[in-house]
Amino acid sequence: MSAPALNPTPARRRLLADVQRRRVYRHPDGASLSAGQSGRQVTTRIAHLEGAGWVRLEDGSDYDVRYWELTDTGRRVLGEVACD
Repeated sequence: MSAPALNPTPARRRLLADVQRRRVYRHPDGASLSAGQSGRQVTTRIAHLEGAGWVRLEDGSDYDVRYWELTDTGRRVLGEVACD
């Protein structure tokens, strides 16, 4: 099954840029927050990006704060060349 298609809207690109800068994290309570947007909760928005395959949660324990990271697809959406 393929990931749902999303349009790379300006708001989604800004959120991806915050992910790239390691400013979006998941709290142990399950909420995702963006330090780049004044601590704004972005749980639903980041779930859409994850569903589209643009971001993934870094490895770690569910009991720790974990940062979201771009996938190769997410980097392409931002117009970067994947280095992996």
